[in-house]
Amino acid sequence: MILKNRSIKFFGVAGDEFAALFEDEFFVRPAAGLFEDFEAMGVSIASPQALSEARISSCLKCADMSGSVLLPADTWMCETTRVTDKSPSAASAQRMNVESFNLDHRTVVAPYIRLADHKTLPQGDTLSKFDIRFTQPNRAHLEMPAIHSLEHLFAEKSRNHSTNVVDFSPMGCQTGFYLLLSGDWDIEAVAALVEATMKDILHADEVPAANEVQCGWGANHSLPGAQEAARTFLAARDQWLTVTA
Repeated sequence: MILKNRSIKFFGVAGDEFAALFEDEFFVRPAAGLFEDFEAMGVSIASPQALSEARISSCLKCADMSGSVLLPADTWMCETTRVTDKSPSAASAQRMNVESFNLDHRTVVAPYIRLADHKTLPQGDTLSKFDIRFTQPNRAHLEMPAIHSLEHLFAEKSRNHSTNVVDFSPMGCQTGFYLLLSGDWDIEAVAALVEATMKDILHADEVPAANEVQCGWGANHSLPGAQEAARTFLAARDQWLTVTA
């Protein structure tokens, strides 16, 4: 979405997400880099300190699209202002279709667990997608045999803890995985599921389905590599819910 010439009705911060209602469109994006982005687009913020301290209980559920805006009592309100483009690049600041392409990877601090997407399907079922980041983007990565084995191990063993696991897929950048779950999930519950599964991986004596019959590249596995990655991830358990510094 291009922000130029849009009227801001409110904005605030919830955890690591920024939420704003631009006219009739509800917009959520990572909060990191927020002030720099707005300055480039000419948005005047009356009180950056108040904005940084604001909290919205749920970015994804605080806007009533019928026209009213539902906000918790502690949400900081800003005066309606007008966005004026002051930079050549601002005109092209358009939201991309892929959620991770809108994430500033320079601002995150791995390892972490982050809600990347939430969708409601036509029949009312919901899906929650989580970014399970093992290594610092553009600084480190996992080797493919370890990633491959982590994928097999997590996919198999996580289902011993929850029937809501839909998929566990590696990122092409080799820095983490996407965990897809059915239903609405609290981030602490997701962390508990990931922790239990990682502990199972540490005690595994083989990679499940690592053979030519059940896998497309059965030789491309490393149980020691997967267990080392799981061990390192578990060692930072108290940091998982902090996405940015």
